[in-house]
Amino acid sequence: MKYSLIFFLLIYSQIQASTIKGKIVHDTTNKPIIEATVISDTASTKTDTYGEYELESDNYLLKIRAPGYERKEATFIKDIAIGLKQQNIRALYVSYWALAAPKYLREIDKLIEQSDVNALVVDIKNEQGYLAFKGNVKLAKEIGTYKRRVIRDIEKFVSYYKKKDVYLIARMSLFKDNLLPNKRVNLAVKLGRGKIYINKEGMSWSDPYSQDVQNYNIELAKEVASVGFDEINFDYIRFPARTGLIFSKLNSHKNRQNAIETFLKKVRTELNKHNVFLSVDTFGHICWNYKETQIGQNMKTMAQYVDYISPMLYPSGFAPGVGGIDNPVNKPYEIVYKSLIKAHQKTGIKHLQFRPWLQAFRDYSYNRKHFSTKEIQAQIGAANDAKSSGWMLWHAASRYNLENLTLIPHKEIKGVATSRIPSSQNRNHYCEL
Repeated sequence: MKYSLIFFLLIYSQIQASTIKGKIVHDTTNKPIIEATVISDTASTKTDTYGEYELESDNYLLKIRAPGYERKEATFIKDIAIGLKQQNIRALYVSYWALAAPKYLREIDKLIEQSDVNALVVDIKNEQGYLAFKGNVKLAKEIGTYKRRVIRDIEKFVSYYKKKDVYLIARMSLFKDNLLPNKRVNLAVKLGRGKIYINKEGMSWSDPYSQDVQNYNIELAKEVASVGFDEINFDYIRFPARTGLIFSKLNSHKNRQNAIETFLKKVRTELNKHNVFLSVDTFGHICWNYKETQIGQNMKTMAQYVDYISPMLYPSGFAPGVGGIDNPVNKPYEIVYKSLIKAHQKTGIKHLQFRPWLQAFRDYSYNRKHFSTKEIQAQIGAANDAKSSGWMLWHAASRYNLENLTLIPHKEIKGVATSRIPSSQNRNHYCEL
């Protein structure tokens, strides 16, 4: 009887499993969506040039996502295409310590209600190595990753913004992680004689080659995905921009790119069931360089595993003459637009797969000018004209003004969300160290 039951269950499971074929389209135009990801309970695939897919499924329940569109869960019905709604993300960066300031968060709420902002980039794992909420990763508990958490109830936090229809992006500082290498010296980037490398900000880096380092960050990312974030943004997904450092592997051009690709391939596989979007931050000059620049970032390679590429297109970060622009700070529209178009031409990556970081802070390279409404809206206009999937605004202290956040300024309200908040030890997102 026992063996008969087992045989019956095996036969039944095989009968239930079936191949399904369908199509993913734009929900209003019915145009096919190319390279949309379709996930079933047993497999995943991408749509072809006709928006069509084929995969195995036991229960016909599908998860779908595509760059520039909302992610969706749907039931497969034969001969009926699944439509995705296009979305354009307009996000503000909210720093780790800002999350601990209720008054500041209330001001962010006002901005969301009164401006074109529809998304937040939340600092979930900062450069110090701390995670904003309590989790259960063994190594994280051992080294104190959760000890300085600033979100006491992560489910309540996510639910609050979901009710407001806010797209939530969890920013994770990846290999620039001061805590891990100081608690596990064998995982640190080093100088000579085994000394831990410390940059001019007093920060250490974990070794991108180390499988233990990669797996640690993947486990943290799985925790982040499981609580309901729409997207995980990997910052500092690169090697330190300094020569003479010692790693666990020969630090060659090929090895650097392979290390970054290995991580992205693994994390994409591990997070696929959550149907969470993934994005990576790159230096702005990567848009113009055809060669890897000692940090392991190759846009075309990374784009195979993530949904969005987010170059940091801060005008202050570009050298004079890039794109034929003598002073990028005085030409914010031109440098952002030309960089996005150049990146597309150079890599063949779709426009919708780009979503840039834009500058909302004071210039630090040219004339120290403040970036106000004119400069910020010029950058937003450039991102829109380049057909990217929106934009993300960076101010290290997370201070924004309502007038800056829409191409139609709300003149009647000024000075919203300008409260001072505690500074973290590292806010120089643009620092190449």
